[in-house]
Amino acid sequence: FGGAHEMPRTQVVKALWDYIKTNNLQNPKDRRKIILDEELGKLFKAPLTMFNMNKQLSRHCKTDDRRKSTAKPAVKKEKKKAGSAGSAKKKATNNGKLKAKGGAKKASSAKSKAKTKPKKKKVGAAGAAADGSKKRGGGGFGTVAVLEPLRSFMGTNEASRTEVVKKIWDYIKANNCKDPQDGRNIVPDSTLGKFLTPPVNMFNMNKQLSQYLEKIQKSKSPTKSLCSQDSAATSLPVTN
Repeated sequence: FGGAHEMPRTQVVKALWDYIKTNNLQNPKDRRKIILDEELGKLFKAPLTMFNMNKQLSRHCKTDDRRKSTAKPAVKKEKKKAGSAGSAKKKATNNGKLKAKGGAKKASSAKSKAKTKPKKKKVGAAGAAADGSKKRGGGGFGTVAVLEPLRSFMGTNEASRTEVVKKIWDYIKANNCKDPQDGRNIVPDSTLGKFLTPPVNMFNMNKQLSQYLEKIQKSKSPTKSLCSQDSAATSLPVTN
């Protein structure tokens, strides 16, 4: 039908459509459908349309394996080898640049560290206490002088603030001097009323107690005067 043993598929399809048009083999109601005459009936099976024509042609067309050249794969392999060699060279150069940059950064950081001055060591609280430069804070554990009328309650002239507070709270618990509706509030009895004035609670009790507690003043040692007398005695002239 095509008049040749070998030809492109597109040329085969073109020859078929030329034959169909010259012989008016398209369905007048639906031109997508093709009417089979005696010649087309040898090649195709009904129903034949413009969509399934190529599929039916595949039975009569075969690809020629002899035209496939064997040189192309070799060329592709050579191109791949050349490309891999080029990429390896690029990677090597990039790695060399990165190493050089890393070495330069390390050298600059080492120089900057050498230039920086060493920081002074901070003296801790333990060192200050060992030198004796920092005084100890008494806080609630230091001994204070107890004034009347709190002195008669404590039974001593000197005590620490914590001891005073502890004894008062022991007395409050033993004699039920807490407010039953609010345990934070204190209801002073005749004994507590001598140094605590209502309203008093667990928050302002220490403030009221402060007026009956004083710091103990240390007496000055007479070492300086004795030293001055000794120095004066040594400076006197000796007479015969």
